[in-house]
Amino acid sequence: MSKLYHIDLWLQLLFVNFYVLSGQFSISSPPLSLWFFSENRAILTAESNLEVLYMRTLFKGGTVITGRGPKRADVLVEGEKVRQVGRLILTPADRTVDVEGCLLFPGFIDAHTHFDLDVCNTTTADDFTTGSRAALKGGTTTVIDFACPNKGESLQYGLDLWHKKADGRTFCDYGFHMTIDDWNESIRAELPEMFRQGVSSFKMYMTYPAMMVGDRDMYWALKELRHLGGICGVHCENAGVIDGMIAEKKAAGLLGPSSHPETRPPYLEAESVSRLLRIAQAADCPVVIVHLTNEEALKEVEHARKRGQKVYVETCPQYLLLDESVYYAPDYSQAARYICAPPIREKANQEVLWRGLRRGEIQTISTDHCSFTLAQKDAGREDFTKIPGGLPGVETRGELIYSYGVAAKKLSLAQMCRVLSENPAKLYGLYPRKGVLAPGSDADIVIYDPGDSHVIRAEDCVASVDYNPYEGFVTAGGIREVWLRGRKTVENGKVLDTAVIYPTAPQNRVREAMELIERLIRKHHVDIISLGNGTASRESEQIIADFLRRSRLPVQYVIVNEAGASVYSASQLATEEFPGLDVGQRSAVSMARRLQDPLA
Repeated sequence: MSKLYHIDLWLQLLFVNFYVLSGQFSISSPPLSLWFFSENRAILTAESNLEVLYMRTLFKGGTVITGRGPKRADVLVEGEKVRQVGRLILTPADRTVDVEGCLLFPGFIDAHTHFDLDVCNTTTADDFTTGSRAALKGGTTTVIDFACPNKGESLQYGLDLWHKKADGRTFCDYGFHMTIDDWNESIRAELPEMFRQGVSSFKMYMTYPAMMVGDRDMYWALKELRHLGGICGVHCENAGVIDGMIAEKKAAGLLGPSSHPETRPPYLEAESVSRLLRIAQAADCPVVIVHLTNEEALKEVEHARKRGQKVYVETCPQYLLLDESVYYAPDYSQAARYICAPPIREKANQEVLWRGLRRGEIQTISTDHCSFTLAQKDAGREDFTKIPGGLPGVETRGELIYSYGVAAKKLSLAQMCRVLSENPAKLYGLYPRKGVLAPGSDADIVIYDPGDSHVIRAEDCVASVDYNPYEGFVTAGGIREVWLRGRKTVENGKVLDTAVIYPTAPQNRVREAMELIERLIRKHHVDIISLGNGTASRESEQIIADFLRRSRLPVQYVIVNEAGASVYSASQLATEEFPGLDVGQRSAVSMARRLQDPLA
């Protein structure tokens, strides 16, 4: 039998990653997504780098949490990948981590953050550097931020701008959604290029005049996204009525923070959810309701699902744990710090949301992390509409959901794993590379110690803000360690120096990586290579193919027509399509098209 290696966008050989083209890689699980890693170890000329990539780490004595439930198991990591999960792992390891009594979650994914965002005449307090450090401390190993071009700007401009904000400055893994705040022929024509560059999830607003699109344009945009195979999250609030209510409050001289929730009532969110879902029904397009807050809005989702629509729902910790009384604090600063949209609701909605999570009616918990300092919040002291809206949350989400969900018996461990890891990975094209601890997945591991309880205090946080919305909350346990692709980045609540930013690999170093690959191919007598050929990998494919021809290596290669196929799936496809692996260049079938519902 021939020996097959798999080279994808990140040139994956025997679970060893070689990032050679701008740190880009893709995932084959739909919708197709392109990700930009902070640790681009394309240049593997130093022995120390090789040692890191080949090192075996055994996590021994813990309980592995999956979307199906907990199981006592050890985890063997080789380099950046999980190699084995089981009770009796006999493979020798270079180091052993004692995790007796601890829970091992796959790295959490926050699919809703706003780092380095210019809004409300200011910029969020957390940029990609401070925000990603806070994310790691909270067990979040991957964030998906929003590229936000302004009206009149191209999608490409927005994507390029967000790369400038994030590339080379981010400590965790990250990707982008694209905001559509304008709709015209030029924007429509750009969408295929966004998909080619790996952006397949989008966002639209039904409020905020500078960002919202009308019903007609939303219908047209959703139809186009359906045609391209994308998905869209939508901020649902009724802009027109909200603007009318705001005008009435101002006319009455009611300019304090308490007017914020009173001008954005839950039924206007529900109305907007209902309208969006009817528009999505007309466009025959699945949608995501982001940061859903209340029972009335969730009922509209239930109605749509009964009609046969695919609707995914996200909520946030602030809606599960806080109530609208925070807006009525007598001190301005105490109230203003909680301004966000949609606003925090009446307490009765909390149990509705927890129940929705238990029943699978709500698929993900993100944070909508959009942080501002108290000084920035002070800008609206004379006018509540000038208070920049948003809360920090990426640093505390995991511990809060365990403490007030799992420990309070409102969620099971499996449900927590699904809403923080597995479901967002599936929904946004990361699964099974992310969202699960299984052979071949990234070694993103959160080690949770149920006995390490503590009090949440702003002074202990690394986010670039001077308050925490959950100040004084007592956790049931805490995050002991966080590992990002086989590298320990957090220990005992501290972000380690090993959590470093590696510069993107320049093109003039690709040759060095290729020469290393050549040595490995010759050493292991490889005679067939599976080459990932995703929509974003044409340059990679050409470089690798040219290299193979020039090197005159005794290898053949199969092109898999989907980016990011795993070693296992590439081998399986090649075996199914080409028995004996005795063929040259062929084209295999796309696996992604077999999957109709990413959460099925």
